[in-house]
Amino acid sequence: MSFRWDSTPNAAGFAGYAYSTSLGPGRGQHGSMSPHETRNVFFARGPAFRQSTTVATPTGNVDLAPTILHLLNLPGAEAMHGRILHETLRGGPDAVEWQTTTHEAERSTPTGRYRQSITVSQVGATLYVDEGSGGLQSG
Repeated sequence: MSFRWDSTPNAAGFAGYAYSTSLGPGRGQHGSMSPHETRNVFFARGPAFRQSTTVATPTGNVDLAPTILHLLNLPGAEAMHGRILHETLRGGPDAVEWQTTTHEAERSTPTGRYRQSITVSQVGATLYVDEGSGGLQSG
């Protein structure tokens, strides 16, 4: 479940407004699955990594441990969630195959129609949440 969001600047001036934040201080909220909140940056440097390369393949924090184990020639990466980021390594493939799918659900309510969606990308057996959103459409 994700709260509704859009790319409007939030109170701090950054793109990504989650509508659940309008409750006021002390009311709490847990964010949304907006790409403004779920995307991050990972920098890697060293002799094992390609230089001056930006990777567009879906990745996540879950990939750090398997990649580090691989670099240290230690066992265990295959038994972990996540994957080895071969496309970031010298001698690795320039790209890896992946696919993105959006799943949607909706339900009628007394005040309108509630719609929820989640977009996930998959690289091999590893799934990544790209974004999710939900909202009530009156009528």
